[in-house]
Amino acid sequence: MDGMGKKKLRKELKKLRADLRKVERRLERAQEQIAAVQQAQQAQVAAGRLDIGQGPVEVETVCAPKALLPKTECCGSRKRCARCPILMLKEGTLPDGLTVKHRKLVGADGKRVTKKQLTSVA
Repeated sequence: MDGMGKKKLRKELKKLRADLRKVERRLERAQEQIAAVQQAQQAQVAAGRLDIGQGPVEVETVCAPKALLPKTECCGSRKRCARCPILMLKEGTLPDGLTVKHRKLVGADGKRVTKKQLTSVA
């Protein structure tokens, strides 16, 4: 920014303000769409079209599905796999009571976790 003159700075500021207005308009449209969807759902509940409380309900869980259990040790590759314990810890999908220390999966007590213990935790 040191080499820029006042005219260039003003021009850049004008562009940034225009971009900000565009983003604000997109945000407003998204909020309006969310409100419309919520109102439609409330209308369906009021009309009795949605059966709430009947049948199984899928709930998003913090823990990964059994097919994506974390590995007991990180392989150390630069490109992380989907089951990497370091990546799962970062994303928050690591099962409760588990953490990673020195690229190894450990329990809350700090002891290494075996595959057998891992299936019982998840």
